[in-house]
Amino acid sequence: EDVTLFGPLCMNIDIVRDSCLLPSVKRGDALVLHPVGAYNVTQWMQFIEMRPAIVLVKENGDTKIIRNRETVDTLLQMEE
Repeated sequence: EDVTLFGPLCMNIDIVRDSCLLPSVKRGDALVLHPVGAYNVTQWMQFIEMRPAIVLVKENGDTKIIRNRETVDTLLQMEE
């Protein structure tokens, strides 16, 4: 089916792919988009929810948190 794939934002500008063919999916199905790079970080609108942690996955499979998730405290620190 030819569909428009939207991101997690509630805004019409949040289009991951304007036209793509996908098998039938239903509400609650999970889609994995790879590779998407920094898509969510660059377009994240903070009025919707806090930014999640950013995890680097190295070529050998090891992981490292390179940015902690946002909290109310970290947002307030930016205002000081």
